[in-house]
Parts: sequence; structure tokens; C-alpha cells
Amino acid sequence: MDQGSFVSVDFTTIESIIVYGASGKIVSSTHWGNLLLWKDRYVQVEISRKDGSKCHEGSINHLVVGEGELVSIGSDGMIRVWDLGSIYDSDLELDVGDSFQNL
Repeated sequence: MDQGSFVSVDFTTIESIIVYGASGKIVSSTHWGNLLLWKDRYVQVEISRKDGSKCHEGSINHLVVGEGELVSIGSDGMIRVWDLGSIYDSDLELDVGDSFQNL
């Protein structure tokens, strides 16, 4: 079984992932409250909020995709909605290991 690489970020327990579109890009949760965008078995981008704060205070427990949006549900009791197009396009502008702010 192939494993992904956490070269640019700390190792994390992944509780939820989504695969979107034909590109095969994956978004996963982290225990520290941000999202990770994967491509070709490597973390491309760590996703946080526009102000640089974490997506959630605590772990992200569940991810759901619907009509161009990604919904994250965290252990902090918050449900957040993200623009999926912005997330998937973020790796076009950033180097591996950079962070991307959304929401």
C-alpha cells in the first residue's frame, strides 16, 4: 500500500478525506484544525482561514462535498463552508509547503 508524504507539515491523524473531480486531488482533515490539499501522494498546501487562524479550534472530524463547496465539521462545534474551486486552484499559485487562506 502506498503512503502519502507529510514532508512540508507535521504528521497528523486523518479523520476525514474527500476526493474531488477527475484531477484526483484530495483534501484531508488534521487534528490541529487546518485542511491539507494533496496531489500525487504529497501535501501541496495547508489551508487556513484568511486571517491566518486555523479552520477549526481542534480537530476536523468530517468533510462533505456539495455543489462546489466543501463543508468541514470540527470538534469545536463549528460547521464551516469553503469554496472548493479556490481550494483546488490554490496549488497553481503556491509552492509545496506554502499555506493558503480561505473563508
